[in-house]
Amino acid sequence: MREAIITRDEMLAIPASEIIDLRQMPSELLVSVIVITYNQEVYIEQTIDGILAQHCDFPIELIIGDDKSQDRTLEICVNYQKRYPQIVRIVTWHENVGLNANLLRVWGRARGKYLS
Repeated sequence: MREAIITRDEMLAIPASEIIDLRQMPSELLVSVIVITYNQEVYIEQTIDGILAQHCDFPIELIIGDDKSQDRTLEICVNYQKRYPQIVRIVTWHENVGLNANLLRVWGRARGKYLS
């Protein structure tokens, strides 16, 4: 019987496309902050602003996993990515993959030593 552990390769195999400016992102990160979302246009700005308001003296990335929202969530997230290209990455896909797969595909792409 196989253990219920998913490997990083399996996480990376979950379909995804990224919105990222690699020229702006630090090459090494200490912390990856993960936010998964679906139809959260009412709350996503408050969530992102709360994360960006944290003061730290080490490089972080904010990875937002949008699961094919049907509202303005992705549009809002893309605007943040354009304003904060050195911090914000977006992972998405043209089809909804579900809560668990959305979390795993973002988790698998995290580059920080620590996850939050």
